Amino acid sequence: MTRARKLAAIRAYCTFMVDEHRLPASPAATIAMLKKEHKSRVFLRVDEYMRLLHAAAGHSRDYAILQLFLQTGIAVEELTRPLSPTLLRRGERAEGSKGRKGKQKDPEKGQRST
Repeated sequence: MTRARKLAAIRAYCTFMVDEHRLPASPAATIAMLKKEHKSRVFLRVDEYMRLLHAAAGHSRDYAILQLFLQTGIAVEELTRPLSPTLLRRGERAEGSKGRKGKQKDPEKGQRST
């Protein structure tokens, strides 16, 4: 849980306590909202990239998985989650925990599918 979410939860609780007349005023009202936290992207250097691939040499499955990660940037979850035969037939891609919460536009119907 991020600091911003924790602060939002504390603010909501204090507002509830004020509404229930258990606190005269919210002590969290004076706390400034935090700026959005940004995670910096981490990239492999060329030598790290090559060492990683050389470590998987001779193991075709591991090598293929590493190539998939390195070339496409997909998440581990996207690779390890079982694919639904329905998704594969429709030509849709599986969604992870990010994006549109697993919903993709059905190209045949022009509607969102689940």
